[in-house]
Amino acid sequence: MNRILLYISLVGGVVLTLFALAHSTGWSAQFAGPVQASGLASDVVAGLQVGWYFGSFCMAGFGLVACGLARRGIQEKGVDRVSAGLIGATLVVFGLWAMVFREFNPFFFVFIVPGAMIAAMAFVRPAGR
Repeated sequence: MNRILLYISLVGGVVLTLFALAHSTGWSAQFAGPVQASGLASDVVAGLQVGWYFGSFCMAGFGLVACGLARRGIQEKGVDRVSAGLIGATLVVFGLWAMVFREFNPFFFVFIVPGAMIAAMAFVRPAGR
C-alpha cells in the first residue's frame, strides 16, 4: 500500500509541476492584453503580473518538492510525511476556498486533485510499523 501511495504522490507532483508551467504561460496568453486594455495603472498591472508569476514559481516548487519526497520514499529512504501533508493540504484548502469564492467553478480542481494526490504521502507508514 505504501508504494501505491508514493507513486500516486509522485504523479501528483509531476502533474502540479506541469500545471505550473502551463500557469506561467497563462499571463501572456490570456491576461496581458485585457489587463493592459483595462486602463489600470502600469504599476498595478506589474503587481498583478508579479503575483501571477510568483504563483507559478510556488506551484513548481511544491511540485518538485513533492516529487523529491516521493522519490525518497520509493527508494525506501524515508518520507517526510509532515511536509507532504502540508503541501497537499495547502493545495486542497486553497482549491476548495477558490472554488467556493468563484461560485463553485470546477476549474479549481487543478489544485484539489494534485493536492490530494500529494497529501496521500502523509499516510505512508514508517518502515517497521
